[in-house]
Amino acid sequence: LDPITVHPDQYFDVEKTRDLAMAQSRRASCRRAYGPQLVIGNPPYGVAVVKGDHYSDLYDLGSPDSYGYFIVNALHRLKDGGRVVFIVSSSFLTIKTHLELRRFILGNAKIVRVIKLSRQIFPGIDIFPVIIELEKCSSDPSRQTNVYQFFDLWQLHPVADAKELRQAYDAISSDKDAVKNWPFHQSRTSRYTVVQGVIETFSRLPIFEGRPSLYSFMRDVFPSAPPGQITVLGEDGQQHHAQMNTVRGRTVVKLSEIADVKIGLQSGDNRRFYRVAPGVKGGATKGGYEEVCTKNILAEEELGVLSNDQRENGIEVNDPTNDRYFVPLDKAAASDIEGGFLPVFWRPVEFYIDWSKAAVAAMKAHPKAVFRNPQFYFRRGVSFSNTGIYSPTFRLSHGGVFDQKSSCVFSPILPAEALLGILSSTLIKYFVKAFINHGVDAQLNDVPIVLPTAQEIEELRSKMSEIVSEQKVDHSFDYREKLSELDSIVFDIYEITKDERQEIDTWYKRHYPKLFNAGAPEA
Repeated sequence: LDPITVHPDQYFDVEKTRDLAMAQSRRASCRRAYGPQLVIGNPPYGVAVVKGDHYSDLYDLGSPDSYGYFIVNALHRLKDGGRVVFIVSSSFLTIKTHLELRRFILGNAKIVRVIKLSRQIFPGIDIFPVIIELEKCSSDPSRQTNVYQFFDLWQLHPVADAKELRQAYDAISSDKDAVKNWPFHQSRTSRYTVVQGVIETFSRLPIFEGRPSLYSFMRDVFPSAPPGQITVLGEDGQQHHAQMNTVRGRTVVKLSEIADVKIGLQSGDNRRFYRVAPGVKGGATKGGYEEVCTKNILAEEELGVLSNDQRENGIEVNDPTNDRYFVPLDKAAASDIEGGFLPVFWRPVEFYIDWSKAAVAAMKAHPKAVFRNPQFYFRRGVSFSNTGIYSPTFRLSHGGVFDQKSSCVFSPILPAEALLGILSSTLIKYFVKAFINHGVDAQLNDVPIVLPTAQEIEELRSKMSEIVSEQKVDHSFDYREKLSELDSIVFDIYEITKDERQEIDTWYKRHYPKLFNAGAPEA
């Protein structure tokens, strides 16, 4: 029988399992002769897999998620032309831990179609499912030239939008080769057609939903050697080397080539060491933190003149009632999604951390504390939140300490404001969610950055200055019009065409409807 064994707690019934085994045995000779033509199923997600004796002969998946084993097992059983139709979690399409599963699929099957569904499909289970249809294929040229279809139906609630969902299903089934135009507005649902061989030009091998022409910015796999290396004089006056590619006549590098993406401090006891700014409301109050005493906060100019010892070991406190020893802490800020608001570009300081010598020593001694990347504390960069369906979101850091939930990007090549402008654009959001990881955790190392000219850097800095100035006067400033202006600058830097701009705009509205229509239902 199958060399798959789910955890004993997941078995339904021993007698039924035995009956199923006998039935499989009776059909075995027929299967060996002809092979199944179609395997349909809804395999379990997240079940603990107990490896059998022959797992190493059949599976090399890396991830223990059970549905990956079912996909591989089903493809092993098929002869060429046979198909697998499963409804599974969408995470395997892009997530790094499922890279080997994607590699197996691309090496053994044609991707026929993928249909991304609402997270409400399974009541009580918060998961983004997809229907995936694969065709067993042993011909590499056939797999490379195969064109697959990707349907984004995630906004369609199975009950509230049942009629619209049915219309979408009918459109899919009546146009199996996708020769007709998609008949619905793309800010609601969409269809992409992708040549399967294109996937392998990016080392993460994402089975992506997106415009293939934009996927060209992700390329890091080449038939021979990569295009080359570039040397850039950085903001720090030093020369920096980066592996580069050329796309549309522009120099493209990965973010990790020109910047350090760093995770911050884990204090071990946030309530003891963290404080909130006076009057802070919303998500920042959920931790139950005490309010900081304003006279104990270092002024902005004082942060810049701290000694190396004070940055590393804390500030000596002689009078706890008057000395200043609380410094800004960059930590994930509160959002107002219902009101169409995300904390981006700039936010007032909402959190502070006790940076007295006694507190720093106590944190370092705490068994749960982790001082990650302390050499980057008290440096100015771009703070970002990397968790949630709206992630990543970017803000100027406050030049103090940064928390593990609000990591920072530091570039010696690009000014913080210019880097913030590029990273905050809808184009980068598109790259991250469509091609790198469409789940709730955003990874940034592979983000493609077109190196801007000196004039373009000034344009970005000027636009950031406009937005931040408005936000400092009005913390709830509606930045959406300014974001559109910023997007135009970034689109020009990346040489994005008119049709691609329309695609990115409708994609953004489809994925984030509440940012455009406060209070609208969201899948």
